[in-house]
Amino acid sequence: MTIFFADLDRTLIYSTDALGPRTPDRDELPLVCVETYQGQPVSFVTEVAAKGIGRLLEAEALVPVTTRSVEQYRRVRFPGPPPRLALVANGGLLLRDDELDEDYRKETASWLVGSTPLDVVFAHLQSVADPRFSVNLRTVEGLFCYAVVDTDKVPPGWAAELADYAAGVEWQVSNQGRKVYLLPRGLSKGRAAQRIADELNLNAFLAAGDSNTDASMLAKASEAMIPRHASLIEHANELGAGTTQSTGVVAGEELVAWAEAHLLHDRPGSGLVHVAEVGN
Repeated sequence: MTIFFADLDRTLIYSTDALGPRTPDRDELPLVCVETYQGQPVSFVTEVAAKGIGRLLEAEALVPVTTRSVEQYRRVRFPGPPPRLALVANGGLLLRDDELDEDYRKETASWLVGSTPLDVVFAHLQSVADPRFSVNLRTVEGLFCYAVVDTDKVPPGWAAELADYAAGVEWQVSNQGRKVYLLPRGLSKGRAAQRIADELNLNAFLAAGDSNTDASMLAKASEAMIPRHASLIEHANELGAGTTQSTGVVAGEELVAWAEAHLLHDRPGSGLVHVAEVGN
């Protein structure tokens, strides 16, 4: 037995802006809405990916891993049964059957003992995030913070200066376009995924992700994949990860097929044929 740890946004699910280049083929591509916000559809997967995600969830073979808060994560409606396990807040919190695991929360707190406090880091972010380019500033579950910025107005070098500050207080920056995250170094998706793998007595697991917050998880995986559109792709070789052939929402479909090929095609009654692994 093994499982698939998958990042959500721009890996497994895609907002309207992240769907990919508009071409005749993609304009006609059947999509399934997996998230609504204020009554509007905001995130999608392809119809083929939706069916594959459903099969992975039925087999309890998929664990979402996201920087989203609990509230943001709960907006996602996965095809098939809800995930039995989900790692949110960059792996800082664990949901078991959608309920917070308090013992896991305490373990996270122990990981962060000695870390520069969030209120200190958030105060710095507030001091350098000029309202002329920062749209919003938020903290997530008392663990980390981020700025929503207007990418056209952010001064050159601002994110790099923020990264220098973060390094000095043993935090890190993840620049994901409109959102620039500040996270304690001890808050790691890789550490969280390994914690769950150990609990399940797994010797190996699969993983997929697109940003530097996913790098530690990909490095710990026995096999890993990165969508071709991702900023992390330049580090694929050092992480020992493959890359998809497609970009955007079609890359998400490839990742689901890749995970199914590894996890489900040999299971009795799966009805699945082997899908060739996508190479670099």
